Amino acid sequence: MTNLISIYLNLCLAFAVVAGTDWAEWRGPARDGISTEKNLPAKVSPTGENLAWKAPYGGRSAPIVMGDRVYLQNIAGKGETEQERVMCFNADTGKLLWYVNTYGEGVTPSPVFGNGLVFNSSGFPTPFGGKTVKAAIRAFRLGGSDSGADLTKSNLVWEQTQNVPMLPSLLLADNLLYSITESGQLQCLDPADGKVIYKQKLPGQYSASPLYADGRIYITSDTCTTTVLQPGREFKQLGTNELNERTQASMAPANGCLFIRTEKNLYCIRP
Repeated sequence: MTNLISIYLNLCLAFAVVAGTDWAEWRGPARDGISTEKNLPAKVSPTGENLAWKAPYGGRSAPIVMGDRVYLQNIAGKGETEQERVMCFNADTGKLLWYVNTYGEGVTPSPVFGNGLVFNSSGFPTPFGGKTVKAAIRAFRLGGSDSGADLTKSNLVWEQTQNVPMLPSLLLADNLLYSITESGQLQCLDPADGKVIYKQKLPGQYSASPLYADGRIYITSDTCTTTVLQPGREFKQLGTNELNERTQASMAPANGCLFIRTEKNLYCIRP
């Protein structure tokens, strides 16, 4: 099972203010591996006198720290019982506070956070506990325990099993949740209950994740045809743009430009 792109990589984007001591993304606040922390230990030892605590939950993904909470992704179980999960710890004591299982085989889409919920797309259907768990878009509440409880069932708010993306990540914009499947099935969901507001088939295949910027939604196909939409409860297409090259990379907006990477070129598109 491949790693879930950790739920916590996106948590900081939901907050207007992030404390200076927080490490809310795997490369830090500026995503460059640079910290402003002072008086850090020069020596690191698993048994040394400066060890505050340790918890027996290893893995390859980086932890993030938000206030007095540490979040990490962990794999538990083997074979048909193997599950990826998000875990929350007390940053001062290392106590496990809660965890949520994220069903799915080969989970690729990054979760998004908003309205007090975390939304994730589980990828492929996967065997678990002697049965196959359907691929689904799911919404979970965060928190609710300080005793290390499994909140997978109690914190599940809704799940939607139609048109579940296996590659593109979800987009939460203007209080609406958007998804696009690899085959181009776009849908707009109500983030409160997962009900489908509208569906629309877009031409082509899709790997890149949708982007919301400057009041518009950009959805780029594998042939680098970008469909531009107006956010809202009705499908309204503002235009399409074609570069006629292969791409699977998501757009990057910065400095008033759109940066688009294809198999052969890197484009900077100005207004």
